[in-house]
Amino acid sequence: MLPTKEPDFPLPQATGSSRFLIFMILCLIMVGVVISFSWRIPPPPPPSEVKSDPLLAKGYDIYMRQCVACHGLKGLGDGPRAHAASIKPRNLRDEPWKYGDDPDSVRKIITQGGPQGGMPGFGPSLSPQDLRAIVIYVRHLGGKVRTDENSKGS
Repeated sequence: MLPTKEPDFPLPQATGSSRFLIFMILCLIMVGVVISFSWRIPPPPPPSEVKSDPLLAKGYDIYMRQCVACHGLKGLGDGPRAHAASIKPRNLRDEPWKYGDDPDSVRKIITQGGPQGGMPGFGPSLSPQDLRAIVIYVRHLGGKVRTDENSKGS
């Protein structure tokens, strides 16, 4: 049998205090995760004129999932992520809209994103019905009147 030699350097030993410290750090991380999920505020219910129109209501739901973080609840460009954006999100209530406010122009920006890269394109994640609904809702936020409900994107 070969004699074992002690290493030239001491191996770290987990003491009771270091185990306790590791345990406390893990507990704090878990508490932080739980608190962050519990602080999420559900979106407010849609206004009555939105609730009464199925397309506007669907657009509102999509807006609350995809757009509110940057554009804000009322479309003012003041969402929680707006301050960190390299390009300030559009205030959807301002006139005139930089890339047009007609349905085709709005649809193009939503699907392809902003030409300067500030807004991502959501085209692949939206069905044609969802895209139509969000175009209608975004235009509604901007005070645009829907004139032809049967057109492809009004």
